[in-house]
Amino acid sequence: MNSKPKIILRGDGNSEIGLGHLYRLLALAEMLKEDFNILFLTHTSSETKPIISAGFKVQTIDKSIDLHQEAYWIKTKFLDTSIIILDGYHFDEQYQKSLKMNGLKIAYIDDLMQGKVQANVIINHAPYAKKMLYNAGTNTTFALGLDYAILRPAFLKASQQKTIEDRKNNVFVSFGGADPNNYTLLVCQALIGFSQIENIHVVIGASAKNKLVENLAIDYPQIKIHKNLNATEMLKLMQVSNLAIVPSSNILFELLAVKTKILSGYYVENQKYIYDSFLKRNVIFPLGDLTKINVESLKLSILESIKSDNSIIDRQAQLFTSDVKKNYIELIKTLC
Repeated sequence: MNSKPKIILRGDGNSEIGLGHLYRLLALAEMLKEDFNILFLTHTSSETKPIISAGFKVQTIDKSIDLHQEAYWIKTKFLDTSIIILDGYHFDEQYQKSLKMNGLKIAYIDDLMQGKVQANVIINHAPYAKKMLYNAGTNTTFALGLDYAILRPAFLKASQQKTIEDRKNNVFVSFGGADPNNYTLLVCQALIGFSQIENIHVVIGASAKNKLVENLAIDYPQIKIHKNLNATEMLKLMQVSNLAIVPSSNILFELLAVKTKILSGYYVENQKYIYDSFLKRNVIFPLGDLTKINVESLKLSILESIKSDNSIIDRQAQLFTSDVKKNYIELIKTLC
């Protein structure tokens, strides 16, 4: 009986760059683990606990190995592995070319569409993604759109379920693992003025260092702070909320799978692409450029979403129609 093929998942995450790359790779690992042996490869500066689930192997890259040396180091260190999945904006054309020269086949999660791509496979689960937007080789395989939604298993399952009717007057708030711009605090300050909101469930990531929201929660007990949630815990929290306020990052995909009213905006370039595409589909309420919002403008948007009917949820239910897990297994097997 042949052993399962081995693949490397390469990404970094910490309080400086956020944790989104690691969370996306974890979602892929959960989908692929039955058919492949998974190894997470990350820099020593990454904060992998408690993000990377128990059962997955994690290897760190010492700070003495720079990006130019890394490709050769990977190939000599992992002689029995020929497939690598990359998630990170610093894995540029030269890095990818070096990996290929050392015999590795590459799948690259690329939602920026900037520069020449050397990868064998390009992954972008945003609805806006199109082949013509990439500068890639003629033999490149593209895995684009919601047929390749990078969702953890709990959310993949939720995407196929009917909407939950028994929602409470709760609001779900999360701005990633770092939130350096303190959007969480701004949103909470806007929400505490609404008497019809019973609880404000705030999810803070493992790398969050700012204590302002936790201090605010001392004076306003309706603010409930949640830290280091796993996928099941996150899903349950979303399912008891009838409104969510999040950026247009991977957590937006998860909320759309759960199906609830969502206020979303953007503060970095790749989020704007995602925001625009879901706004065109009329499945989110718009906050626009988050760097320009304030408490008063937020209150108006919150009030509008609260008063709206549930037609937006019906449209969300039409988004995820494909067997995503099967699609990814078949995709990565083409690299074996």
